[in-house]
Amino acid sequence: MKEIPLTQNKIAIVADEDFPFLSQYKWRTQKGPDGHLYARTRINANGIITHPYMHTLLMNPSCQQMVDFKDGNGLNLLRGNMRLCSNKEDAQNRRQQSNNRSGYKGISWGTKENKWVAFITVDGVHKRIGTFTNAIDAAQAYDDEAKKYFGSFAQLNFADKQREGDQCESISSILSSQAASLPPQFFSRSITYLKTIPEKIWRLMHLIF
Repeated sequence: MKEIPLTQNKIAIVADEDFPFLSQYKWRTQKGPDGHLYARTRINANGIITHPYMHTLLMNPSCQQMVDFKDGNGLNLLRGNMRLCSNKEDAQNRRQQSNNRSGYKGISWGTKENKWVAFITVDGVHKRIGTFTNAIDAAQAYDDEAKKYFGSFAQLNFADKQREGDQCESISSILSSQAASLPPQFFSRSITYLKTIPEKIWRLMHLIF
């Protein structure tokens, strides 16, 4: 595990095998639309200017995919902390809202019931799980439902039970095994990124300001 310095006195944590490739570029800290911090750089590949994120270089997602950070930290770029997912799966890994006073995700105090109410949102539908006399039982009930609906992408309240059976592997392991030949491979990926712009306008955020 190594550290790559960023602007704003931040650092990105990367695997030893990814460090030689990534350290040849200057990286800056940038806040994403989700409010999280990410590492980004500027690369001129044969006259083609791109502004890729570090996680995009490492994971090489398709137009239909995103990079999900298991711990929610966009600067923890260890292979085991990242996985490719769809927009829907990425939403399941979001943490509890800042205005949640219970301390747990998926529960709130029911003033009418005078108990804790557990709930979950699946495919945009708000589902009520049940009522409980204490917050821990309600939080556990949420975890059980979250694992049923979302599997390893569920953001659970009890971390010790989280991520069981997660066997997601990076599809771009070639980046770490062939560090010497990485720059040319990245150039070809840069051109591929540019070709995807007409298909997915939102991908512009990963390429240009």
